[in-house]
Amino acid sequence: MYYANSYTEQSVIGTAHGITSPNYSIHGGIHTDTIYNDVKINSGLGYVNQLTGYFYAQESGLYAFTIKNVNDGAMIWFGNSYAFSCCQPDDIPYNSDIGALIYTVGDDITAYVHFDAGQYYPMRIVLRYFT
Repeated sequence: MYYANSYTEQSVIGTAHGITSPNYSIHGGIHTDTIYNDVKINSGLGYVNQLTGYFYAQESGLYAFTIKNVNDGAMIWFGNSYAFSCCQPDDIPYNSDIGALIYTVGDDITAYVHFDAGQYYPMRIVLRYFT
């Protein structure tokens, strides 16, 4: 359940708002990088990056989501209260039938989720990087 909420027991090293393109790259080894304009990450210490927001479906159908180049792992929750259920790890099922969960522990993955047009779906992305 680390990806679900256990990481929230650690200290926050920075926050950013209004992120619409969550892509970033960091150096390997012990190096301090800045992401999202002002959040400083020391890659040698490891970190967890959590992104929350809403996905707006412009049309009904299947949407493809790809997770690539993940060092240690990533999870994405969509469309239910579990996307925002921080700090309640026992309440986040991996097989929720009222939402969607995409995850990988390092391999590139593409998953498909059906959304209805004109709807906003809550989403949470958790990226984990440890040396």
